[in-house]
Amino acid sequence: MQYHPPLAVTCLLVVSFSCLLACKTSDHANPQSAPSDEPQQQHSTSSDKSLTSQSSCGGDDLPDCPLESWMEAELQAYVRAGDTARLGTALTKLATLEGVEAFPDWREITLRGAEAAQRGDTETVRATCKDCHKKHRKHFRQTRRTMELKWNPS
Repeated sequence: MQYHPPLAVTCLLVVSFSCLLACKTSDHANPQSAPSDEPQQQHSTSSDKSLTSQSSCGGDDLPDCPLESWMEAELQAYVRAGDTARLGTALTKLATLEGVEAFPDWREITLRGAEAAQRGDTETVRATCKDCHKKHRKHFRQTRRTMELKWNPS
């Protein structure tokens, strides 16, 4: 028989992950979306071909950004289902996201969360998500928010 955590714990985890993983930014929290007297320029180089306008996702009345969408479809779905094995696998995949080298400790934090998920330790998973978001959310939103997700081979 599989253990199912009490409903209150499950609800707490879902609400926590929802806030951590899918928070939308407001204009004052995202300086790149603030109005400016200077015209917005789109630059396209070989290293940023998948970048789109900073206002193309992640705000009110806009679709989710790629990582936000993936986190909702994968991580949050597994949390809601109480499927810590698949959550661990998804967190391991997240550690292989192309470009995370620019974010110190991203891989280590994510893999620590994956290991905790495999053990069924949702409190540690939640803490690792919170730690990663605290350290990297702002820089990620400024530099990679709209980029297509590409996974490095594991």
